Amino acid sequence: FGARGGFVFNLDSTTNPTNFVIVHCSDSNIKIEKCVGGTYTQVSLTGIAYVAGAKLVAQKRGTNYRIYYNNSALFDETISDAGIVANVRHGVFSTNSANQLDNFVCLSSGSGGEYQLFDRWLER
Repeated sequence: FGARGGFVFNLDSTTNPTNFVIVHCSDSNIKIEKCVGGTYTQVSLTGIAYVAGAKLVAQKRGTNYRIYYNNSALFDETISDAGIVANVRHGVFSTNSANQLDNFVCLSSGSGGEYQLFDRWLER
C-alpha cells in the first residue's frame, strides 16, 4: 500500500480543502479520517492483509459511512460535523502519482426525485 490512496467525501474545495472525509489504505491499514477546519482526526482504523484484486468499497448515505474491503464489512460510522455534511464533492485521491486507482464508480441513491437531473445527465 505505501502512500495513501482512496476516497474523499464531502470535500469543500479542490484548491484549498479544509473540510472533508477520507477513506484510505496506508501500509496494512484502512482508515477513516475527517478534516474539519484543517484539523485531521482519525475516526476508525482497521488492520488488513493485502489481497490481490480485492476491492475497497465505501458507501455513504446521509452522515453514515460504511466501508468494505475484500467483501468484508470494516466500518459503520457516523460523521456529522457541520463543516462537512453540506459539501458535495466526492471522488478518489492519492498522495502518490504512482498509485493506480481505477474502476471508480459513484452511484446516487434516493427515492424522492432528488436525482432526476443527475440521471438525465448520465443518459447523455
